[in-house]
Amino acid sequence: MKNTVENDGYVTEPMNSGEWLQFVNRLEKEHAFLAQELNQFYTTLQTANGNNSQDENGWIDMIPALRRLVLGYTLQLGQHLEMEEQILLPAMELYCKAEHTYPSVRFSSLLMEQHFHSARAYFPMFIDQTNTPKEWLSRNEVKNMATYLREGLIMLAEYFKVEQQFVLRQAEQMIKDM
Repeated sequence: MKNTVENDGYVTEPMNSGEWLQFVNRLEKEHAFLAQELNQFYTTLQTANGNNSQDENGWIDMIPALRRLVLGYTLQLGQHLEMEEQILLPAMELYCKAEHTYPSVRFSSLLMEQHFHSARAYFPMFIDQTNTPKEWLSRNEVKNMATYLREGLIMLAEYFKVEQQFVLRQAEQMIKDM
């Protein structure tokens, strides 16, 4: 794919339909992978919560692994969002007239950004609390960790929903219209 973005993040030349299709397919694959990872996080958290009622140590033992997963996941998600912000959304604004998209590209991107940044606010709280040696954690601190992680996951689920329903669907329509 030729470089279609300057340093300031604005699209300077249109992509042809083949390049656009390749780019959107890449984002869709990343979206599917990240959404699948999100579901695995949520399943792990639910399992941990189930274990928490019976065996608090079972949940506490999962914390280091969850912490590593969250750190890696947020890095991947940040890279995905950067591609959307620097290439996808500016290209869509270039190709799409506001009156032809519902909701508007700008509204969709703002909504996605809000969900993403809300999720990213919860993850550092989880990471900060997981720095505490597990032997020192109270039951209440463990519950707080689970809450921070769960809220972050809920916000990311909303992010993916907006991305799939509005942004990627509009991008696919752009390919058909080219």
